[in-house]
Amino acid sequence: MSNEDTSGEKLIVTLPSQLNSWGNVLGMTGNCPLLTKNFLFLLSLFLLMKNKHKKGIKISPLLVPWIVFGVLMTLTAVTALPTKIMSYEVSVPYIDKENYTIEVPFETVEPYTVQIPYETKEQYVESVPYTEEESYVATENYCDNNPGCSCTSTHWFWGYCVSCDCRRTVTEYKEVIKDRTVTKYREETQYRTITKTRAETREREVRKEKNETIQKEVNWIFGFDAPIKFRNLG
Repeated sequence: MSNEDTSGEKLIVTLPSQLNSWGNVLGMTGNCPLLTKNFLFLLSLFLLMKNKHKKGIKISPLLVPWIVFGVLMTLTAVTALPTKIMSYEVSVPYIDKENYTIEVPFETVEPYTVQIPYETKEQYVESVPYTEEESYVATENYCDNNPGCSCTSTHWFWGYCVSCDCRRTVTEYKEVIKDRTVTKYREETQYRTITKTRAETREREVRKEKNETIQKEVNWIFGFDAPIKFRNLG
């Protein structure tokens, strides 16, 4: 066996462990171990064909399309399937509760005072005029010329009247107690229904938004959403 054959077989034997370490560096093995196995299989097959070609062993033409197909599938899978984690922020709506105050009307009864008129009788004193005749003595000369006077004495020499008895009508007043109707007022308590308001605290649901950091698994090269997820991001 030549050195080239020995090195080829040795590479085939050690290649899985070597590619696993490369996959850990590239972040591929943990994400898609199936790709690594397929890649190892195709690479091993390629090295085996190379060794057989050097030994003069011919490869069947029917195997070539399958090899090409496998290589293309592997390249496609290596490009499309490996993923990485990308973080971004989104506004997430949520329902919260808040307290608010409103004025609530209510009816109540309150007392109030009114002045009620009423009529009553009361007594009062009134000065009532009346007339009467009174007598008096007039001592002026010719007093008998006054109405209601009669001469009682004359001048001793001349004979004219110097004293008279007279009567005259005078107006006097007397107090009389009478009754009269008057309007008075008394206080009376009545009740009425009124509308008042009171402050009440109530609770309601409101829609708010908060920022949350979202992680998603995307293609490691092009950044589109990974068709196959390898991580449980919750």
